[in-house]
Order: sequence, then C-alpha cells, then structure tokens
Amino acid sequence: MDDLPANPWLRLPRVAPYVLDEDRLAVEVFNADAPAHVRLHVDTCPEPFFGDPDAPIVVLLLNPGVSEDGRYDDGLRATVSGDGPTQRHFYIGSDNRWWRKLVSALARERPGVDVARRVLSVEFIAYRSRSFGCGQLRLPSQDYAFALVRRAIRRGAAVVIVRGERHWIGAVPELHGHAQRVSIVNPQSAALSARNLAGDGFARLLAALDHAEESERATPA
Repeated sequence: MDDLPANPWLRLPRVAPYVLDEDRLAVEVFNADAPAHVRLHVDTCPEPFFGDPDAPIVVLLLNPGVSEDGRYDDGLRATVSGDGPTQRHFYIGSDNRWWRKLVSALARERPGVDVARRVLSVEFIAYRSRSFGCGQLRLPSQDYAFALVRRAIRRGAAVVIVRGERHWIGAVPELHGHAQRVSIVNPQSAALSARNLAGDGFARLLAALDHAEESERATPA
C-alpha cells in the first residue's frame, strides 16, 4: 500500500517485552508514574489493528484490555507481526465473544457475507491496560494507526468510533466531517445494530458490505 507508511508492527519482538523500540522510552516513562490500573502491559502482545486495511467497515477503539486469567488467543502475536493471516479480522474469525456480539446483527442480516473479511479495527493505543488512562500519551506507533484511519476516510469507508470519540477526532480531525462516519448510541453495549447506531447508520454499514461484495464479484479473477 503505497499511501501508507511502513508497518512498524512487522518489527514486534518475538518475546516479551512486546514493545516497539520507538515506543519503549515513552511507555517506560508513562508506566513509571501511572497507577497500576492504567499502566501499559508489555508482557503480553499488543493489538494495534486487525483486518484488511481495505475493509469497507472500520471500527475505532481505545486500547485492548487485560485478560483476567492471563490467557490470550493462540496465534495473536503471529497475526500482529505479519507472520499469520491478516486479511480476515483475527477476533471475528476466531469467534471471540465480544466481537461476536459486536457484529452479530450484521452477520444475521447478511448471512452469506464473511464479515471477518469486511471489518478493520484500529486501536488508539495498541498496548493493553486494565483501564484506559493514556489519552494524552503519544507514541510513534500511533502514526500508523492514524494513517490507516486517514486512508479509510479517503477511500470512503464507513467508520464507527465505538470507543474514544474525543481522542480519535482530536488525533484525526478529518473524522469530524467524514460523510460516512457512523455514530454509536451506547458505546457500552458494544453492538453494531439498528438500535445502537444513530440515524441510518446500520443501513449504511449494510450498504458498505453490499458494495464490497458487488465490487469483488465484478472484479475478474
């Protein structure tokens, strides 16, 4: 993708601490003074983005949480670092409970669509914490996340800010006037449904799926 900078996550270390070299100092300084519940965890794999960068639906989040049992999905690090499949959304494809709830209404309305291929999710901060408290932190790796979002805007993708609207619009002001930005009614319910998306938001997500399917069928093999 010549309109994107180099993906820094291809250089993610294979063993802990899982932190990019360019992020290391800022993360260490932040963690030195941060309360335990907002401290960034680098002993487990970060989650910068999942899915096809050309996906018609883009979901924006704040940062991944910390598993209470300390267990994470097999293959996560390989996917993040580019060693595993990247065109299907990792968590939707693995039937993760939280993601299943988020996209279940789309899957019901379009049972013939592989939704995991049609959703890109991007985290504001890739590193995990128990609670989000790093909104003022700026990491070099965020440049790639913001570039993914700006590219999504340019290509007319439907963008849903599920978490952190203020932070996202502050970092990517183009989101404010994006014609295909879909507003969520209750971020805590975590569902892309007709009831939880403002106005005709759900219809626009379905239209984005339909357009992607039609475009793919029209493209010669």
